[in-house]
Amino acid sequence: MRSQQDNVRRFAANWKKRETKKTNWFCKGRPQNQIELAFQQHFSFLKEVVKIPSKGHCLEVGAGRGSLSSFFAQSGYSVTLVDIVPEVLKDAEEIFKKNKHAHLAQFVVADAHELPFEDEEFDVITSIGLLEHFKTPSKIIEEQIRVLKKGGVFTAYVVPEKTSVQTVFKPVNDVLKKAPVGGNSGKKNTKKPLYRNDYDSGYYVKLLQKNGLKAVKASGVYPFPAISFSPEFPFTLMPSAFERALVTVYENLLSQRRKQGSHPWACDESWGQAFFVWGRK
Repeated sequence: MRSQQDNVRRFAANWKKRETKKTNWFCKGRPQNQIELAFQQHFSFLKEVVKIPSKGHCLEVGAGRGSLSSFFAQSGYSVTLVDIVPEVLKDAEEIFKKNKHAHLAQFVVADAHELPFEDEEFDVITSIGLLEHFKTPSKIIEEQIRVLKKGGVFTAYVVPEKTSVQTVFKPVNDVLKKAPVGGNSGKKNTKKPLYRNDYDSGYYVKLLQKNGLKAVKASGVYPFPAISFSPEFPFTLMPSAFERALVTVYENLLSQRRKQGSHPWACDESWGQAFFVWGRK
């Protein structure tokens, strides 16, 4: 079992190799690639289904480049980004300056187990792809709830180790790994794997209820596969023409799904790549 420190080292090593580390997945208009589309849908889900407040102070824990925080900032929130890797937050700060969101943001290097904030500071607390990297995420959740205001909303996007639509499309990605597409040289993947637990949403629902949150709910999300010759973290985009075509396909599917009456990003947890879990303090 890899330790938390080992996970951090592997994350930092992967990050240094990432060619697009100074680009986040925020977009104002139509997304240009599948990951921009995903983050756009994440934020839409938070607004329409989770019903986050229209404004306030948002804390993103394990923020990385702050892709989700950028959507909050664009909507008028003040945002605080926390990450344990200083280099990542330096990249995030450059990105926020480029996107003209820097005046709304604070960047704090800290361990998610010990957040350097007073009790009840934030209206919304969120994370993307954080909790699954810990064998025991309870302390991290407790800390987030501690600094959440009464009436505030806790949200977490979790990508557990499980069978999903991504598993079904694994053969496609395996073929792409061997094909000379994009920047793929056919060389062996050198990305260092990170620990990932397999806890389902029920595990987190119980933790949130135990810590006093109300109206706790969960939903599977991300009903489409991520397609790439290098889908492991950090995700590698395909050529721009392929990405734009894939966005068109997914947008059409989302339009059809919305006609069914529910949010198009929501799906059965057993099928979706991930799930959102949320509750109110």
